[in-house]
Amino acid sequence: MFLIARGLFGVAMGGIWGIGASLAFESIQPKARGFVSGLLQSGYPSGYLFASLAFGAVHASFGWRGMFMVGLIPGLLLALYIAMAVPESPVWRRPAVVNAGRHILHLVGVAVILSAMLAVLIRFGREEGLVYIVAAVVPLVIVAGFLTPFVRQHWKLAIYAILLMTGFNFFSHGTQDIYPTFLRVQHHFDDATVTFITVVLNLGAIVGGLTFASFSQSFGRRKTVIMVALLSLPVIYFWASAQTVVMLAASAFLMQVCVQGAWGVVPVHLNELSPPNVRGTFAGTVYQLGNLIASVNAVFQAELAESGRQFLGLDHYGLALAVVACFAALLIATMMFLGPEAKDADMGRAAPATE
Repeated sequence: MFLIARGLFGVAMGGIWGIGASLAFESIQPKARGFVSGLLQSGYPSGYLFASLAFGAVHASFGWRGMFMVGLIPGLLLALYIAMAVPESPVWRRPAVVNAGRHILHLVGVAVILSAMLAVLIRFGREEGLVYIVAAVVPLVIVAGFLTPFVRQHWKLAIYAILLMTGFNFFSHGTQDIYPTFLRVQHHFDDATVTFITVVLNLGAIVGGLTFASFSQSFGRRKTVIMVALLSLPVIYFWASAQTVVMLAASAFLMQVCVQGAWGVVPVHLNELSPPNVRGTFAGTVYQLGNLIASVNAVFQAELAESGRQFLGLDHYGLALAVVACFAALLIATMMFLGPEAKDADMGRAAPATE
């Protein structure tokens, strides 16, 4: 049941980001896109920051289920506000009425797929069942994707964007997923210290996202991301090897300035590159496909850290963090250097990407 609930949450999360980003950029002036991109992406570390504070206030008394219930509140309030007060973008055109029977068939199809996944989990157990599900679903998703008109027409752009977002998701998850574990296991800090450092790093993420995304409006999307990704390389050494609370907090702040400084450009860059007729689908889809590929990160980093016990006599989470962060930064810089840019593209009609 937890896996099903988590899967449904993923469907909602995957849908909201792409649609929200396209709505934002189709509704604002081009000169404001850089700042709005950073503002939009800063919602991620802002939520992470509030979740860290909520953890200290809620988890001890109500457990992880209480955290889920608290997490419902901002989503419900925001959904109500958007439904009642936010207009459609000026670019959007109301589609022709779709046959109700088609919607019913879609819902039935989703229900059949979810039922089949549940049956596989019941029959084979969680671990073996998930292997079978992934083995079946991933090829089907790839085939279905390449059958869509967009991918057939823009397959090079789609592959480029997926690889780029793979690097970005390794950059964020690789510096965040096991970082609290790094603080607890390798440095033996208590929950209060871990919470303090987590709050500081999220403040750095907010600063980085707003600053560098705004800077990209004059400096360019590609140049800004390449610069920030390369700036993170010298920071990684101090971030992964610092020993004191002050140095760990300072290096975590700077690291997330770089990580979310690069990420702050992502919403506007993807939406400017996207063909207009699939803008609501393109950005969110390539983002989540990159996220899917990078989902191996936490397991890989944990195994790499634990292997240090065999060779170094300790769980070396700092090494695992540094390896993934360096890989991701170099991949992002390379992909942005080789890829296109469509800064200030007209969101209402097609605009050719420029090198």
